[in-house]
Amino acid sequence: MHEEKSQGFFNVKFLTFFAFLIFLVILIPFVKNKIKENRVNQEILVIKENISKLQSRDKEFKELIKYFQSDQYEEEKARLNFGLKKRGEDVIVVKDLTNNIEEEAGETNEVSDLSNPILWIYYFFGN
Repeated sequence: MHEEKSQGFFNVKFLTFFAFLIFLVILIPFVKNKIKENRVNQEILVIKENISKLQSRDKEFKELIKYFQSDQYEEEKARLNFGLKKRGEDVIVVKDLTNNIEEEAGETNEVSDLSNPILWIYYFFGN
């Protein structure tokens, strides 16, 4: 009778171990598939974000193309490049001041090349 109990107990241990192995065999691929599914979902989100960014850029480019094809752009280009004007408009020419600024900067560089005592003499007694 004692042997029957040990064999029954052995069968229960064996069946429990066998059931646990079957559970692991089923669980491992399930976990791997869930991990892959999460990665794919993350990639899908990144791709959707890229698509939305590209769609917004596409919209901006279409608006830019529309502007370049408009009469307003052609008129603006003609005014800037060819000096054209509309009837009744007055054109004012502004003299380029960059040359004057460069000349003044050149004079200050000549003075700064002088030695310190000479600069003090110029400071107190003038040129």
